[in-house]
Amino acid sequence: MGVSFIGALLSAALFVTPSSQYVLPRSAIRIQWEFRKPSWVENIAARANGDLLVTLLSAPGLHKIDPFNAPKQTLVHSFAETPGITGLLGITELDADVFAFIAGNTSQPGSYSVWKAEFQNAQSADASISKITDVPSAGLLNGITTLNPRTVLIADTNLGNVLRLDTRTGQSQVVIDDASMEGGINGVKLLGRYLYFTNSVTGKLHKVPINRRTGRATGAVETVASELTDADDFALHEDGTAYVARLSGNVIEKVAPDGTHEVFAGGQDSVGMAGPTALTFGRTSQDSNTLYLVTNGGLKHPVNGETVGGRVISITL
Repeated sequence: MGVSFIGALLSAALFVTPSSQYVLPRSAIRIQWEFRKPSWVENIAARANGDLLVTLLSAPGLHKIDPFNAPKQTLVHSFAETPGITGLLGITELDADVFAFIAGNTSQPGSYSVWKAEFQNAQSADASISKITDVPSAGLLNGITTLNPRTVLIADTNLGNVLRLDTRTGQSQVVIDDASMEGGINGVKLLGRYLYFTNSVTGKLHKVPINRRTGRATGAVETVASELTDADDFALHEDGTAYVARLSGNVIEKVAPDGTHEVFAGGQDSVGMAGPTALTFGRTSQDSNTLYLVTNGGLKHPVNGETVGGRVISITL
């Protein structure tokens, strides 16, 4: 079911409580789209033209969301008939309007593959979809980020490491394997010479200096922030501020470069923001001050027993 700009209908629980340090006005948050219940929206990336690309874990499809015009939602490609693929995970822009994303079955190690969506032109909703490679050695491929136009870094949640994948040859290898990643490395993002990553099990945000050519660590892993319970994916501003989705807390945590953090949006009883999973920043002049986030509607952690459809939400910063 599609919902177009129904911000006025959002429950008060969607917003930060008055006792929090940072309070968002009601007008700052809008639902851009709600998928049919039940649905788990796993990740999001923004195109240069303003379109949002979202991956669904609950149904293996890549969707386009237009936050400015109707119709707002378009199915770019379905993998429903592709054997072994039950959902899509992380997505990253590899080159101009070329996106790499992960597909697989989260209950089956070794089922993962990386695919490419190449859009015909800047305004097109149509994309050429092709498989880059299978990654049979993977445990659970999750977050993904671009190292250079032919290479990506991928977090393997179950094996607790980071892979480097050459998208032209399909060859992959582990380049970072650290104790801080064990049990739950999730989102990964690059900023300057640092790779940032969350660990959902330990509730921490880390960073590690890397070689921007090889992806290998050049120094020790540093802890940026702790007490980010159930930290999922995140958006990273160029100034080093991270906006972290906390899946079970139904909140977005704002983490300053010095590691101090506070609840930015949502709340434990927030049905409106139930199960936030990933975030990205807008890229056009219309939404350069907008943070987009996706949710699983509370499928993993229902809010007071209630779930909703997975959502795409915009927050004006």
